[in-house]
Amino acid sequence: MGLLILLLILAILTPLTLIISLIVYLTTKNEATKKTALTWLNTSLIIFLIGFGGCIAMLYS
Repeated sequence: MGLLILLLILAILTPLTLIISLIVYLTTKNEATKKTALTWLNTSLIIFLIGFGGCIAMLYS
């Protein structure tokens, strides 16, 4: 049950990080900041897919 709660938290928080990273990436002019925002964007997407997929897998098992 604890793992399901952790996965739910990941599935809820990572879309917020995705949106913030995308806004920073699109609005900034600094290349170093763009690179960091893109890294966060990619990482957040991977974490979201793992968390969401884990939730779905646990709910159907």
